[in-house]
Amino acid sequence: MQSLSKNIISTFLTQVPAILLSIIAGIFITRLLGPEGKGVFSVYAANIEILVLLFSFGTELGIVFFISNKKINKYKIQAIAISVLLISIILNFILIFSIQSEVIFVKKYDDLFYKAYLFFFFSMSFSNSIMIAFLKAKKRFNRINTVSIISAILNLSSFSILFYLVNYNLVDNSISLIFIYSIALLSINSVLYTVFFTRICKIKPNFRLSFKNEILPFYKFSFMGFLGMIINFLNYRLDIWFVQYFKGSFQLGLYALAVNFAQLVMMISKIISSVMMPYLAENNVKQRRNYFLQYSRINFAIIFFIIIILFFISDILIIFLYGENFKNSINPFKILIIGMIFTGASQLFSTYLSSDGRNDLCLYTHITGLFFTLILDALLIPRYGIIGSAYATFFSYVSIFSVYSGILVFKYKYTFIDLFIIKKEDFNSKYFEHLLFKKTFIGKKINEWIQRN
Repeated sequence: MQSLSKNIISTFLTQVPAILLSIIAGIFITRLLGPEGKGVFSVYAANIEILVLLFSFGTELGIVFFISNKKINKYKIQAIAISVLLISIILNFILIFSIQSEVIFVKKYDDLFYKAYLFFFFSMSFSNSIMIAFLKAKKRFNRINTVSIISAILNLSSFSILFYLVNYNLVDNSISLIFIYSIALLSINSVLYTVFFTRICKIKPNFRLSFKNEILPFYKFSFMGFLGMIINFLNYRLDIWFVQYFKGSFQLGLYALAVNFAQLVMMISKIISSVMMPYLAENNVKQRRNYFLQYSRINFAIIFFIIIILFFISDILIIFLYGENFKNSINPFKILIIGMIFTGASQLFSTYLSSDGRNDLCLYTHITGLFFTLILDALLIPRYGIIGSAYATFFSYVSIFSVYSGILVFKYKYTFIDLFIIKKEDFNSKYFEHLLFKKTFIGKKINEWIQRN
């Protein structure tokens, strides 16, 4: 437990500053883009995410799972990953440069430059995700955290300088300039990940693969998770395309800000779940149960506390950070931020079921959410715009949370107290207690209260 606690806490201590720096960088980016530019940028970001998901075939899940439990030779897993990466890059090149669609390419932003951007950003993003999966499987979260903090610092410094140059008319502002900056910064990330990956993982891919003994088991596990991730992605991002189609880039920009700002809270759950996965996959049922329940409660308590604060200060905060142009983002944000209570919990539920080999249950749960997303987006967005989209997303989050909770209560026999109500023993890890409670004044007071009660 101490090793898991240490990795989660050290990741938090790195990622929280990185997130704060990213928020500040995002303020500069949003002010540079404006509502319409924010909308265009959001469509391309969503397109890259879905392309990486579609062409990964769940490879990252398989890497973490099978290297952690050592059921497939790691050098054969390297061969699988390299093969999928090369095939995906070739297929994407053909797809991006041959297709003409306003779903993928926003009108007026669909020339060769934007296609090249989409291709290169996809290629680097997918390569990075493969290397991150190997580093996670090796439990080298310190290296991932190092790249995160460097990336956040570079983003902030680069976009703040650009904002200054544009503000004083030293550089002409344009959406394409933001895209160029994004490519350059992602390239630095790729170099850093490549350095760490090659140092930590001996690159000796063994292409003598058996379909029956290696490829089939690898993708038998990964494929259900892969389908679940695609459907889950659509639950989170389908509204982007609906709003773009029915209401245009300007309204999408307002909505995208609300979505992106609300989903920052999910970074807490993502940090915990990503660090937990290799520990949960180690085939110790009792340990898996204890890890999951403790961090499910901790995760829920943290996100609930943060969400309540953000809900009440959002009116002032959004205007202060992003300007009057984005005041209509406030009401969608308030709806979405309440939904984060449910989806933050669901993030850990999904990781737990996946580590137990039940990606099929994750898939069925996300299909339920997608059903609500499709129906409600189609009904509410044309009539109520971005407010309707926020409500559709909220009810989708609630439906996913409800199904996951039902599975854990009725199949795994966990109670709601087990899953959500924080306990004194949740803070008994010596490393956790020392780091959070014995080094700060507030921490000491919390620790004293825990001991008394």
